Amino acid sequence: MLVIKSKNFVTSSHLVYGLGQYSWSSTIEDDCVTADDGIRSLSEMCKIFGNTCEPLIPENYMESSKILGVSPPWSLYIGNQKFQDLVNKQIGFYDELTNVHDGRLISIHAKINYFIDSLKPAVYNLDLVDSNLEKHINSHIRPHLWDGQLSKPMYLRTKTKTGRLSVIGGPNVLTMHSGLRKGLEDGYSIDFVSIEPNVLLVSQGREPRTDIYDVLQRDIFDNKISRAKVKIATMAALYGSGRGDKFAKMIEDYFKVSEKIKELECLTENDCIRNMFGRLVNLNGATGKHLLALWLQSSAADAALYGFYNFSKLVDIVPHWIIHDGLIFIYKQNKTPVDALDVGLQFKLPVKVEKL
Repeated sequence: MLVIKSKNFVTSSHLVYGLGQYSWSSTIEDDCVTADDGIRSLSEMCKIFGNTCEPLIPENYMESSKILGVSPPWSLYIGNQKFQDLVNKQIGFYDELTNVHDGRLISIHAKINYFIDSLKPAVYNLDLVDSNLEKHINSHIRPHLWDGQLSKPMYLRTKTKTGRLSVIGGPNVLTMHSGLRKGLEDGYSIDFVSIEPNVLLVSQGREPRTDIYDVLQRDIFDNKISRAKVKIATMAALYGSGRGDKFAKMIEDYFKVSEKIKELECLTENDCIRNMFGRLVNLNGATGKHLLALWLQSSAADAALYGFYNFSKLVDIVPHWIIHDGLIFIYKQNKTPVDALDVGLQFKLPVKVEKL
């Protein structure tokens, strides 16, 4: 559903559009997209799928409102008829999106965007952080800390080629020292286990593994090489140049890498491919394992985010930071045990939960 928020009208209700029907609502459901700016916007959704979209409010109106220092209901500022024309234009973009792409996938991405938007500022205690990290505290924490509360990161899902998150405001938790996480009192992390190898497995109709490296070490190498060597060989098998050692070749065979690359090459169109969740990935000429890497990274990024959305519905938590395939949070009530999360498309992937 497409939502034009109440702030655009002289009303307390939002205008909701879907399937050719209009209604008014006091709430915005998780799977809605909005005609406004921000991560839940229609423009961001269109970027994910590679569709064209323009902002609801043209730049000249935005600039004039800034000059005047006002933020009026746009239906009054622009005029009802002009505003209705702009709304109809948004509806056209939305209809084009939903007519072309799978509604189930649009819903998944809308729920992801809702979840990211729902992240909360964190109560942060500097006394819990190692004093040797003062330089990191000064660069990453203090500029965003007020009265013991750390502002939430502002993320974008469309800045990188694969859709991995970028921080565009607030504390950059993606680059900060891991020791700074200790400042989150009673904080926990939930992380996907070997998410990219497991995404590859489930995309082939195979079962994900709680410890893929243990499986490879035991089943392929009969415990004759170390776990560290298995991990290195796995990275070479999935992402290397294709000239890895004999161990990497054996792992390539286990993951059916050649078959998967051929499948992906057949799905490539106009130098682009869609990940498992319909996101359009620009390849810039990538082929072979580079193509596989882009598809895997993009699919895994969206799988993790949808898993975190489902985790927030399954367990009563306060979510604070997303760090790639991990979520930093605190429990509100009971610490419900979780060992796998629904990542959509009828898949569950293994996770581990740890105290910070």
